[in-house]
Amino acid sequence: MSIVQNGTKPLERNIGMDICRTISTLYIVGYLHLKGYQISDFDMPHFIGEMYVTKIVLGLFMFISGFFMAKYTFHTKEDVLMFYRKRIYRFYILFCFAAIVLFLVGYISNPLKLLFTITGLSPFVAQPGTLWFMTLLMLFYLVTPLILRKGSNGSILLHGLLFYSTMLVVFLILTKVYSKVGGGIFDIRFFAYFPAYVSGIIVARNKNIMQMIHKSSYGLLCLLLVIIIIMVVPEDGNFSLTDLCVMPLGIIATLYLSEKLSLIIGRNEKIIKCVNFISYCSLCAYLFHRAVYICMQSLFEMFSLKAPYIVLVISFLPLCCIIAYGIQYSYDKMLDWHLNKIKSYTK
Repeated sequence: MSIVQNGTKPLERNIGMDICRTISTLYIVGYLHLKGYQISDFDMPHFIGEMYVTKIVLGLFMFISGFFMAKYTFHTKEDVLMFYRKRIYRFYILFCFAAIVLFLVGYISNPLKLLFTITGLSPFVAQPGTLWFMTLLMLFYLVTPLILRKGSNGSILLHGLLFYSTMLVVFLILTKVYSKVGGGIFDIRFFAYFPAYVSGIIVARNKNIMQMIHKSSYGLLCLLLVIIIIMVVPEDGNFSLTDLCVMPLGIIATLYLSEKLSLIIGRNEKIIKCVNFISYCSLCAYLFHRAVYICMQSLFEMFSLKAPYIVLVISFLPLCCIIAYGIQYSYDKMLDWHLNKIKSYTK
């Protein structure tokens, strides 16, 4: 498999993108989902614009995923097979493990949903909470070789549009057949997040776009527009045209802010280590946090303990991050051992 170079060094992760990943992980794992496990007489109210921010953060996750897939290019069938093999090793095995754990703790309610989840069919049949996002990402990984087949910006857009249109036809057919929209037939969130994924690929392959976001006033302007929309336009639980406008603006604003933060904290080794720690365990934190929270909540209830949000932040969240880091680190070591063993056999 080839790595895109564009006349420079291969694309690498940077502190700005790690900050984006850290902010996104802490928002989803440390706020949005965590507050649902309170054992308290007081429920945290939603903050103004929470639905907008949530959609921006999830769009940012997809953007980051696409950003790091942009380094691949595909010339032969072997390139495609190698890419899928890497995704199986780096993503799918952990995803299946997480799905089984969520089934064991009762979050995935029945074996059929588990089957639909691990086969990646849940966007079309039944959407499990939390893992719906990962099943969409699986679908995006599946078509990444098609999107990057020729590698130019025009072909990426063309292939992305072709797949987007195909999925729209599938959606319309399913809607016609079942006479209803979504609701376990097709996850319409695909149409919001797939453009974010493709945008991540394009931005990663065109450094001038990222430089323009970082060094110009566009990022600040996007931030101001997002704030104005949040304050003026009422939130809607479903995706609307406003959401499709806010998401790219919010992603650009976050990229702008992350670059500014990277300049501020770039010399602080302790903060950088924390960012690297959370960024490294972010995948496993997202995959396994509900299982950790469910077990901890049961433990607190067993001893009739109260758990307001602040208690969750200082107990549930650190434990989740430690477990996620441990799973990721152990898995990486086992994977390295396995791959080295395969190499020794092939020599």
